[in-house]
Amino acid sequence: MGRVPKRKLLVFDLDGTLLVTGGAGKRAIEDLFLKQYGLAGALEGIEGRGKTDPAIFLEVFERKMKRHPRPGELRHLTRIFPSFLKPRVRASRGYRMIDGIKDFLRMLSRLPGVYLALGTGNLEKGARIKLSRSKLNRFFPVGGFSTDSIKRPELLRKGVAKAMRHYRRRFRKHEVFIIGDTRRDIAAARACGYRSVAVATGPVSGSELRAAKPDFYFNDYASPQRWIKRLKLV
Repeated sequence: MGRVPKRKLLVFDLDGTLLVTGGAGKRAIEDLFLKQYGLAGALEGIEGRGKTDPAIFLEVFERKMKRHPRPGELRHLTRIFPSFLKPRVRASRGYRMIDGIKDFLRMLSRLPGVYLALGTGNLEKGARIKLSRSKLNRFFPVGGFSTDSIKRPELLRKGVAKAMRHYRRRFRKHEVFIIGDTRRDIAAARACGYRSVAVATGPVSGSELRAAKPDFYFNDYASPQRWIKRLKLV
């Protein structure tokens, strides 16, 4: 029998893993609730790190508005939210790509048998808005988003299924690597049976990430060859 070629699907989280928006996402959510409901400071006391956008909206309803959304209300908010996000991303002075990420993605995209996808709690249109400013969309033709599911493990599964259809390749669970900067990324990967890769490029400390016991841990993207060797990409 011939040797089966190596095949790896690398699924990247967005915020804190690929880029930071300088608070644009938080401000856009607060703009949304202020405009729609007259609610100021919607996210005060709410930690959004690693959560999906719809889950954050639900938390605002429950904790700040003391009610559940009416039928169709959450769907309406997710539909109009990108129009609040776009100007905030465009104007954000704190927006930046994570150091070294563009060269890292360019290198990965040239490796035979390595395929890229997104796995993010952002709505799909919101993710594309955030990535467009830094011209990173071209590396990610497909992905899983909170448009697919409010639950992170399920959006990862759907993203992997979409990647299989897009690339016309089948990826076994041990060939899927979920790359993220929070404990929720690690937990979601574990729930799906995928490999978890923690990278300390966001606000979560390296010690906290290591305590969550990811399959792999990196400080940053400064040493692509170390990534290649550890993940056995070639």
